[in-house]
Parts: sequence; structure tokens; C-alpha cells
Amino acid sequence: LPSQIPQIQVPFVLPQQPILAPLFLSSQLPSQAQTHNWSQLLQPYQPLFLNPYNSYQTLSLQTQPFQSNSYVSPIIPTMAEFLMEIDEKEGTDYYYQDFLGNFEAQRISVKQLQRLTDEKLNQCEVNTIGAHETIREYAEKYR
Repeated sequence: LPSQIPQIQVPFVLPQQPILAPLFLSSQLPSQAQTHNWSQLLQPYQPLFLNPYNSYQTLSLQTQPFQSNSYVSPIIPTMAEFLMEIDEKEGTDYYYQDFLGNFEAQRISVKQLQRLTDEKLNQCEVNTIGAHETIREYAEKYR
């Protein structure tokens, strides 16, 4: 049984030579291995580095291309852009844009609008129930 196991030949690499991939299995006898041209047998070795997280991410994106990215929040507009958007979509000319100075005076951001109570909106001179509800409705997507 021991005579059936092939001999393993590992070439000797001198330090001044480039790093080469070793030959792991060779069924040849040492005397036969010496007759080969070592430069043809040994190929330069370049390591391959794989990031397991990167391949998983690529795989998940390829298998579910139409899945929505609900975890990505929209870009938050400035207060002026936000109020202009409401006026354009509601057809209210400059009604909501007139509140800009009051919101800026209180240093209120678009992200905070949805959490403001009626009392705090009244302090910003937003005095109608409809305006309160409209501002909260539009601000909800930026929370």
C-alpha cells in the first residue's frame, strides 16, 4: 500500500527569485523531476483576495433587483424648498412660503416639523388646522 502513494515534490525557491506557486503533487520520481525545465513548471503566484461581504452584497443585489430600498431616506430639503414644494403641489401660491421666516427664527428643521405640536406651530404663526395637517403630512416622509 505505501508504494501506491505518489511522492510529493516541493521545489526549492531561492530568496532572490520571485515568489512562485509550489507544485503540490507530483507522481514523478526525483530523478525524473530534475529533467524538467523548472521555469516552465513554476508560474508566478499572485494571491487572490476575496471579500466575503462584497460577494454577498453583489449576490443579494442580483437576486432581488426590483426590491425597494426602504432603508434609504430621501434627501432632506431646506425649509425654503420644503415650503415651496407644498405651495406648488397644493396650488397655494406663497401661502406656506410665508412661514419661512417664522420657522427660521425658531431654528426649526424640516425633520422636526412632523413632531411639532399645534401649540408650537401656532407660535410660528401657523394658525389654521389645515395648515398644521398639511405641513405634518408633507414632513412625514423626511422623518
